[in-house]
Amino acid sequence: MIYLDSSALVKLIVREKETDALVAFLAGRPQQRHVTSELARTEVMRAVRRTRCGPQGQFLMDESTFNRLLAAAETRLNATDQMAVDADILDAAGEFEEFNIRSLDAIHLASALTLRPALTDFVAYDARLREHAENHGFQAVAPS
Repeated sequence: MIYLDSSALVKLIVREKETDALVAFLAGRPQQRHVTSELARTEVMRAVRRTRCGPQGQFLMDESTFNRLLAAAETRLNATDQMAVDADILDAAGEFEEFNIRSLDAIHLASALTLRPALTDFVAYDARLREHAENHGFQAVAPS
């Protein structure tokens, strides 16, 4: 089982420099299920929506291209198992001792911790989240 945080899921929807490496990494593990927190549904859709406009609010793509990205995001999210964000996950996320773990990252990490020992990889493109995941015993990677 491979945990994909929101940054990894976005790279599978919106072409970024790491996209090909991530696709190859996942293709090399075809039997592994992909899982994330249901929090990713909001994070991914917000990230995809941000790609439509530049810093001054100008459109960077036409509506049909944007709608294809939204559909691709829905497809990817629906193909990824999502862990419910329940009271136990929220409590666990709030109890991490690390002072510098951000709240949403803590929810991702708490979700992943419930999947031990079945989780083989924790994929994230935020160095701080990967470090926290490693500190909790996960093999944290950012294929690039």
